[in-house]
Amino acid sequence: KIFSSVMEKLPEEYRHMGYDSEMSAFTEKALPSDLLDKTNDCLHTVKHDNGRKKTYKVILKLVNHETLRKLFDAMKSGRSIMNTPTTSVLQMLEVMFRHSNFNHHIMVGLNSFLPLYDIYSKPKYISPTKRCVLGFFASLRPAVWKDIPKILLNFDITHRAFYHRQNVIEFMKKELAISQVALDFRLEDEKFKKFKELIKDVQ
Repeated sequence: KIFSSVMEKLPEEYRHMGYDSEMSAFTEKALPSDLLDKTNDCLHTVKHDNGRKKTYKVILKLVNHETLRKLFDAMKSGRSIMNTPTTSVLQMLEVMFRHSNFNHHIMVGLNSFLPLYDIYSKPKYISPTKRCVLGFFASLRPAVWKDIPKILLNFDITHRAFYHRQNVIEFMKKELAISQVALDFRLEDEKFKKFKELIKDVQ
């Protein structure tokens, strides 16, 4: 809410902006120097959910200036783009992409990404057909795509799964903590709602 108040007062300066909802914001163009002057601190009054108003002093500080040229040069050179100085560029892109809504998604397999197991950890197999891979939600990953180095946005989608073969009745008895006799009657609303949530994303 505090930063939203700042944006409302400076709509032109914050056009085409990405914000991580915490402390980092990236703008397409450099902010005017007078906004970054610490002697011109901005006071912003915000109304909170409890109805109380509180005034905050906001200081805008220029931390860095990034250019995509760094990333392009690293990709052309064949060097690892996970090392500095390109990591700061990746951070900028992640913030900007997460800020925007996506209109198009492309399904890609795990083999589309460069292996990062040496950096993080090896995948753990939980069944002959399922494996757990350590990753980051909506993170940018260096990718192999048609033999051309590219950056892809990696969506980690959570799927609930049965880790061993079992029938639905046994699953309900275990997860809902109910007896066989109770299954002869209509489920209580609370337990029925819980069961719907449990099987919502089962693959």
